[in-house]
Amino acid sequence: MARSDPLDTPVMRQYLDMKSRYPDCILFFRMGDFYEMFLEDAKTAAPIMDIALTRRQSEVPMAGVPYHSVDTYLARLVGAGLRVAIAEQKQDPSNPKLMQREVVRILSPGTLLEEGLLSGGNANYLMALAFDGDTCGIALADISTGDFFCYESKVSESSDGMGPADFIARYQPGEILIASNQSNQMPFLRDEMRRRIRPLESYKASPSEGIRQIEARFGAKIEGLGFRKQSVAAGAVSLILHYVFESFPERPPYLNAPVLKAPEAESLILDEKTIRNLELVANPNSGSTLLSVIDKTRSAPGKRALRNRLLSPFRSIELIYEHQLALTELIESGKIQEIQSELDRVSDLERTISRMTSGKTAPRDFRNLIQTMDAARTLQATMKNLPRTLLVAKVEVEAELLKLCAWMDQNLQEELPALFGNGPLLKDGVDANLDEARKARKEGAQWILDLEASERKRTGLNLLKIKYNRVSGYFLELPKSQASQAPEDYERKQTLVNAERFTFEPLKELERKILSADETITTIESEFLD
Repeated sequence: MARSDPLDTPVMRQYLDMKSRYPDCILFFRMGDFYEMFLEDAKTAAPIMDIALTRRQSEVPMAGVPYHSVDTYLARLVGAGLRVAIAEQKQDPSNPKLMQREVVRILSPGTLLEEGLLSGGNANYLMALAFDGDTCGIALADISTGDFFCYESKVSESSDGMGPADFIARYQPGEILIASNQSNQMPFLRDEMRRRIRPLESYKASPSEGIRQIEARFGAKIEGLGFRKQSVAAGAVSLILHYVFESFPERPPYLNAPVLKAPEAESLILDEKTIRNLELVANPNSGSTLLSVIDKTRSAPGKRALRNRLLSPFRSIELIYEHQLALTELIESGKIQEIQSELDRVSDLERTISRMTSGKTAPRDFRNLIQTMDAARTLQATMKNLPRTLLVAKVEVEAELLKLCAWMDQNLQEELPALFGNGPLLKDGVDANLDEARKARKEGAQWILDLEASERKRTGLNLLKIKYNRVSGYFLELPKSQASQAPEDYERKQTLVNAERFTFEPLKELERKILSADETITTIESEFLD
């Protein structure tokens, strides 16, 4: 008898079809509570994730990770420079037909949103390069904050300006995009940066396409953003947008409209060699850097701001002096400790809001937002009497945002779960239907016992029982000796050898409440927080 082909099964055919559409990605294929990888993906990923490589039907290499701890394994793969496509189940698991799956997210080093995959103190830039002769367009987007901006420079930059290699050293992108037909135009890249290059096959860096996308997606005129009709930087923008929308097929993250920046007259230009040799933010021997020595910041945004200032220090003596005066005033105010205490309560607001707008939020993000806004309001009051507008202008809190946070504080649980579905989000009393659903989930078993007792009393059938199984749901069961005495409002559901099974409206209603309680809770809480 011929052996069957282990790849010729409905699940494997579906996997192979999906893999053919994402050949450059490790495909995480959702199967129940696990993400599975097969064939070469499993062989590649298993040692990186430090998990066992097994075999499906003794022949097909496979490896799997549980969905509830997937971030740990994704971090290892993305840290190795790999792209990962997440294929989720899109059909009810109880449906006997083949489960449908869709890729809902592609993760790569430059497109991270998830809190567990990001370094709080570092920006995570996705960079794109486009070339036109000796001119290079450089686009940078931090998906986790919405920051999006561009530069143009000469490939062979003189000593008084910044070339592409200098921008790469300054922003340390997690990933560098380039159209495959231009991938030979980067002799200036050091080896460690070459490993971050992602050539985009069959996609060209078109300035006209970039201009079209900017105007269509952001509703902005290019002149107001600094672009010209044939700005080569617009070609780099088109690469960024193409890649981001491919990586987020369901709900792309929020990005600010890209701005073409002019050379920063107020900042000192630090080239690649200066940044490297002074060990400002990186040490080739993995030792201390200037940043690690002076960093006393209390929040992730503060760490990123300090890093950016180190790499782009003031050129103007007047600006340096103004900042020194402001800091002197702050120190002499006696409010340093008070301000530090409030800064300890500040979460990474930029990244929290980005996760919220892209549907990647976690329940605790809402409490973090409330706490951060409360800290900002206190900081605003603390600093309002300082005469230096340089400091005061940095703390502004919109009244509408404060109202929203007050509403959330009033309605959300004090302690929120790490993941949706792992605990209640809204307080009791916020919504009557939600309270009823929670009551159904908590007290459903007692409701069934109470209904059983009341029906025995109403009908006089002392052998009546209410039972449940996954096939039939809830039902009333009477032995043959009492089945003929069933009241008229009982509907026959099933006949057995020794018993009859029935249902009736009160039981149907109770069943609907109990079985739909979790779905109702999820729906109501999602609508409140959407």
